[in-house]
Amino acid sequence: MEKSIEFLAGAIEMLNQITQYSVNKPKEYGRLSRWIKALYESDFEYEEYLGKKYLILQMPNQKQVKKSKKGETYTCMFCGHFHLHGADNGHRVPHCHNGIVLEKITHKDGTDLYLKDGYIIRMDI
Repeated sequence: MEKSIEFLAGAIEMLNQITQYSVNKPKEYGRLSRWIKALYESDFEYEEYLGKKYLILQMPNQKQVKKSKKGETYTCMFCGHFHLHGADNGHRVPHCHNGIVLEKITHKDGTDLYLKDGYIIRMDI
């Protein structure tokens, strides 16, 4: 119950912050509500690499990415945005800069993942 109340307070604060920087509020509310739901349900993957645990950011549409050499990720759990990265799997420095950015997220198994550590890009097959 404590997590629910604390999380709801944080979600309300996130939604309130949208009004300060968003031009397209309906689109932003939809994006943020999906992000908040995924965070609350701890619906994200991570993996250990060289002794650290990293968020996995999936990158869709491999054919398109190979042509352009860059691709857009699915929603980042640290900031709720998509990121543009090179078309290779592997560790990346985070591109979370605008709006609300979480320094730490916690998986449902209790594992903490930190923005400062970056994330791992994994392309869909």
